[in-house]
Amino acid sequence: MASEPKRVVIIGAGHNGLVAAFYLAKAGFPTLVLEQREVAGGTAVTEEIHPGFRCPTVMHAIGPLLPPIAREMQLDKQGLEVMKQDIRTIVLDPRGKHLRIYEEPQQTAAELTQLSKHDSGKYLEFHATFDKLGRAIAPLLSMTPPGVDHLAAKDYLNLGRLALNFRSLPKRDAYHLLRWAPMPVADLAAEWFETELLRAAIEARGIFGVFAGPWSAGTSTGLLMQAAAGFTHSGESSESDRGSARERRRNCRQCNFVQCGPAADVPQTGRRGRSGPRIPCEDSLLPVRRDCG
Repeated sequence: MASEPKRVVIIGAGHNGLVAAFYLAKAGFPTLVLEQREVAGGTAVTEEIHPGFRCPTVMHAIGPLLPPIAREMQLDKQGLEVMKQDIRTIVLDPRGKHLRIYEEPQQTAAELTQLSKHDSGKYLEFHATFDKLGRAIAPLLSMTPPGVDHLAAKDYLNLGRLALNFRSLPKRDAYHLLRWAPMPVADLAAEWFETELLRAAIEARGIFGVFAGPWSAGTSTGLLMQAAAGFTHSGESSESDRGSARERRRNCRQCNFVQCGPAADVPQTGRRGRSGPRIPCEDSLLPVRRDCG
């Protein structure tokens, strides 16, 4: 008799934890997600900061949110709203010479003419170059890392695809990719631009979501990955908003969302409603079932 698959426990119901739980449950693994707060979503939550005023309270962007993941999880049907504005970033200046970076690079180049004609001319080249490099390395974002000891046929195909993409780049861009990836993003920004505000905006994107500073080696890779995936701005997330109350009442065959709270230790409801073992927590466990797709 074949043994049942082992339970997988994920600590934290942030957006990364929920995505991992979704795919584990989809693959047939009984999955348990533990979360201390009363809402799921982690740093992607949208909360009320003042009566009537709601905004993302930690992360101002959820990017890169890959379209295949959003489509497979049916986030649109769960109430996810993605807010995408014409202005991507506003960089404030104490002298009042603020810089607006738009979704359209032509608008940003026009904005830069007030600060630096040099940077205005270079910005379109910068954007076009990263667009080409991003397309070349885009397969990395959905590629399963190859096995260290035993490469499968799919690993060779993936590596071959990357090699073809690299060979298709003009020599100058291929050189840029090899040179920029290990660079500190501060050095990269300084090579392109002279405006401190624009440099700061680029450096901030390079260190977005990582424990590193702009002078840390390899932080230019963040820009390259964002060029590959795009940068999706966050709005009200169904992970923490309208869908949460409804989803907590729905049974899930494979995945349970469990909240750590101040009450006494209680049994965790297992797969298909069966009573499972008591699982210790720092305070206790309150069972809250959550649909995982």
